[in-house]
Amino acid sequence: MKTLSAEEAERLVSQISSQHGFIDYTDAGRQRRIVTAFPLKHWPVPKDALSFSRLTDVLEQAWAGLAEASSRELAGGIMGTLFYEAGNHTVPGFSGEASERDYGYIGLYLWQLTLDVSGANSPRLDFHPSVTIERERVLNLTGEKPTRPTPFHISPGFTADQPAEHYRNGVSRVLSYIHAGDCYQVNLSNKYTGGYQGEPYTAFRALCQAVPVPHAAYINAGSYQVLSISPELFLSIEDGNRVISKPIKVPGPGI
Repeated sequence: MKTLSAEEAERLVSQISSQHGFIDYTDAGRQRRIVTAFPLKHWPVPKDALSFSRLTDVLEQAWAGLAEASSRELAGGIMGTLFYEAGNHTVPGFSGEASERDYGYIGLYLWQLTLDVSGANSPRLDFHPSVTIERERVLNLTGEKPTRPTPFHISPGFTADQPAEHYRNGVSRVLSYIHAGDCYQVNLSNKYTGGYQGEPYTAFRALCQAVPVPHAAYINAGSYQVLSISPELFLSIEDGNRVISKPIKVPGPGI
């Protein structure tokens, strides 16, 4: 473990935020932000069921050997993103349209920068015991000059994947389901495509400042970046076997 000044932590983040595999996420339950990069290994999440199943085995084996080396909480871990369409392999009865790209991105990380969101504690660098070369690489970056973030601008004009008439028809179908008692709420959405200039991470930090939420994450998967902010905790796994879920949308108290 190494304690950093706020300036050293800022320099480190500025140096790695554009790197393939960079992750910045907020762990609201523990009042901290976790930042990491330079994964030991990384995998695209495959679309076909067999390859998806094999990947879950690979991930378990990859971390098992590293986790058993210590009884205390280890730096890093398996981190990444699963797209909505991954429900085709994880949720019984789920049927979603297949994505043009893979179903997500997952990396194996052996170090992390921990930032106390309350400001009570100094930034801290932690490394897995097996880290060697990456330790020096990361420590050296804390002394580099911070890079100036590139301004982010969204290009005018967005194109909807589905036309307005399709969306209106969807609203009518949802209302009919509600009236029939088949459901009580549906999140009906549309996908929009547009252009931008600048660094997506700049947009993410600005978004977090404008809309503070307890759960936020940025993932640079190389060919794409994921920006996510949410007031809702879906799943949290504590101590390896305790699963916590706090969804906002529930039909009634205690359910």
